[in-house]
Amino acid sequence: MMVKSMKVLITGAASGIGRKVAEVLVERGHFVYLTVHRPIELQKVQREIKSKNMKCLLLDITKEEERRRLLSLDIDCLINHAGIGYSGSLLTMPFSHLRDNFEVNFFASFALIQLLLPQLLEKEKGKIIIVSSLAGILPIPFLGSYCSSKAAISMFAKCFRQELKFTKSKLQVCLIEPGIYNTGFNDYMLENKEEAYFTKPYFSEPELLQSRMKQLFRLFGKNHYHSIVKQYVKAVEAKKMRKVYRAPFLSRIGMKLYLLFMG
Repeated sequence: MMVKSMKVLITGAASGIGRKVAEVLVERGHFVYLTVHRPIELQKVQREIKSKNMKCLLLDITKEEERRRLLSLDIDCLINHAGIGYSGSLLTMPFSHLRDNFEVNFFASFALIQLLLPQLLEKEKGKIIIVSSLAGILPIPFLGSYCSSKAAISMFAKCFRQELKFTKSKLQVCLIEPGIYNTGFNDYMLENKEEAYFTKPYFSEPELLQSRMKQLFRLFGKNHYHSIVKQYVKAVEAKKMRKVYRAPFLSRIGMKLYLLFMG
């Protein structure tokens, strides 16, 4: 079946799943704008781009002036993929880190959607794909900051879908909730902490807690992105998007069993 070419904007796509999604969409005939956070990432991606149907842009999603530059783009589909994560206990985590998690994963994503909404509402087949996480469904200890921010964006997407029913627009909105993939993001999140997060008086075995978290990602992390990339592509090309796309299939069951085992 022939699919109409879409102009797609993917935020936070310097590497990992976002970057792979961009490459696959271009292979399938779509035009993709992908954004990266740092100048060094911009230079790297620009060197690696091999298609005229892919363009890399610099974007700090938390800065209004940088978000507003995207108004010059003509897009059919926004994939809100940018995100950050901190590990550590909610008992001891600095409030600034909790604020950062919500600033990027929720508030900045919300602001970008509102900014691009007028042009997307006018599209015949406009789409917004909001990327949450399995972590937005399951309460994972010592990832509470990240889990909470993802739960918030998931609920935003669900409410947003409901409100659109009261408009005359054909704009579609869906959620994508990836499970655990070994993109390097989870490892970075585990290291993105301070030793004080796991120290006394609350926690007597900080090393054990760290090893358990790493064990969780090793047990259930997938090395290949194919299953989740396929879900992104389905959402972009669907005549009528589903409410939620998830992969891999076993992540949710496995995580529930592991958390039950942890007690």
